Amino acid sequence: MKNKKFLNTTIYGLTILLILILVFIGKTVFDINVINDSILQKRILLEKQYQQGLSLKDTTKQMNKIDEKLKSLSNIVIDSAKTLNFIKELEAIADENNLEQNINISEFSKPNIITPISISITLNGQYKNTLNYINDLDRKEFYINLNSITFSNSPSEISSESNVVTQLIGKIYVQ
Repeated sequence: MKNKKFLNTTIYGLTILLILILVFIGKTVFDINVINDSILQKRILLEKQYQQGLSLKDTTKQMNKIDEKLKSLSNIVIDSAKTLNFIKELEAIADENNLEQNINISEFSKPNIITPISISITLNGQYKNTLNYINDLDRKEFYINLNSITFSNSPSEISSESNVVTQLIGKIYVQ
């Protein structure tokens, strides 16, 4: 009887111990699953943020390319408020090259819109100085799209010392 009582007590004790171990292991497994789910959610969130970061980098690169193109466009387009400065620069080039100059620019009436404007420049002076003027004009940051260059003297009369009348006709872009 003593052995039976001892055996029952031992069985109850082992059963309780086994139940405690299973509860502890079950709770630990549950906690591990919760942590795994949390890690998986964080990984998905980080991957989304990484993709957004890559997208942001691509967008930044594209914006930088646009900024570079915009800077070159700003050299091509003359601000309507700076048209007088443009004319003064043309006059300075003519003075540097000892040329008489007459500038005709058609009027423009569309503010804040890039508009092509006709320009005619008539130069009077030595042929060599006229060529220097055209080279200096080409080196400037502004942009003149020349449609024609006309010299008034015949090619046989043109020398580096002869006087010629030169007409430059083209377009400038004003905003």
